[in-house]
Amino acid sequence: MARDSQATLATPRAFRGMAGHLVTAVSVVIAIVDGEPLATTAGSVVAASWDPPLLAVLFQQGSRMAAALDYSERFTINVLGEADHDLARRFALPGREQGWAALLDTGLLRRDPAPPILGRAIAWADCAVVSAIPIGDHRCFIGEVLHLDRDTAAAPLAYHRGRFHALGSAAAPAPRATFTESELQAVW
Repeated sequence: MARDSQATLATPRAFRGMAGHLVTAVSVVIAIVDGEPLATTAGSVVAASWDPPLLAVLFQQGSRMAAALDYSERFTINVLGEADHDLARRFALPGREQGWAALLDTGLLRRDPAPPILGRAIAWADCAVVSAIPIGDHRCFIGEVLHLDRDTAAAPLAYHRGRFHALGSAAAPAPRATFTESELQAVW
């Protein structure tokens, strides 16, 4: 790929285009507000700490979910499988239905008073809000992971350059199971 010797000015539009190259897993975050669930699609979930186990999720300031997480003490992160692009689209729509009715056909697992889990999620984490940090036009919510589960055989739905993708074949030369424990240690 040929590159220009001149860099593009980092305008919000140019930055969004560049950020589209960051591949993200697609999740649905659910919080409970006044006894009713609020669910929205998120592509900005990241492991923030191994010990204690913390996840961070970012939402635009002023959004319904940012307000819900400011109010609520808990949320669930439901990682979607590669076949669940319908759920990702549904919970990303601005005028989407909210409340229990919006979750009827998702195989919902109710856990009152904790936020529910999508039955179709390939992994999920129940989180307690421990911090909320304003970052530019977003708020970063840090959640301590209280409970979790995962399907080790399922592949996640990925988002890249404005489209949903399946992961495809592995690019690593050997299956992860053959790596030593020291090779699996992430140092950030």
